[in-house]
Amino acid sequence: MEIPVKVYLPSGEIEQGTLSYYKDGPVVVSKDSIYNQSNNQGIAYSIQKNDDLSIFSGLTTEDKISLQSTSVVRTVSLTADGQYDLYPRSSNKWISLLSDTGKPAIFVVQDLKSKVKKLLTIVDEEEGNIVRGQLVNPYEIEILFMITDWNIYNSIRNRGIDDSFIPKLLDSPPPTWKKLASILEGVSILKLELFDSMEKTMDQF
Repeated sequence: MEIPVKVYLPSGEIEQGTLSYYKDGPVVVSKDSIYNQSNNQGIAYSIQKNDDLSIFSGLTTEDKISLQSTSVVRTVSLTADGQYDLYPRSSNKWISLLSDTGKPAIFVVQDLKSKVKKLLTIVDEEEGNIVRGQLVNPYEIEILFMITDWNIYNSIRNRGIDDSFIPKLLDSPPPTWKKLASILEGVSILKLELFDSMEKTMDQF
């Protein structure tokens, strides 16, 4: 997907170009140059056509967007019901799109030259189409770069590490009361019991 943009160079010159999104971030191509994440210092652009602006909620033709970006790939569910959210709430509940299963999407975060808010663009990694674009508060984007248990589990599986020992471990006898006490380090768990397996015992935590 290519979007016509006006390109603002550090020299003060203005060029016409097209904007595309890739895994490493946005790329702007003008008649004579290609601007990407390795040569983006001081370069900004603005989106000029109303049809293209309709993709980006809250953005105007006057907004200059820094080409420099931070990108991360996360999975999204486009059928999310919007119930899951942050507090304070995320802008338009965009966080509800995040899912442990779904389609891979590129989340691109960029600064605006004249606003505190940031531009968040969500791009379908496989098709290159923009799923959503909107202005967000700076605090909202931190969740994108947090490592979850699911990320760690997938990382282990992708490395080919043998996890066949896990079922055997879960079926083994539970730790003794003494070992549990050393693990908990003074933390009290109401009605804690020792069951016949590690899995049943640890499920209480």
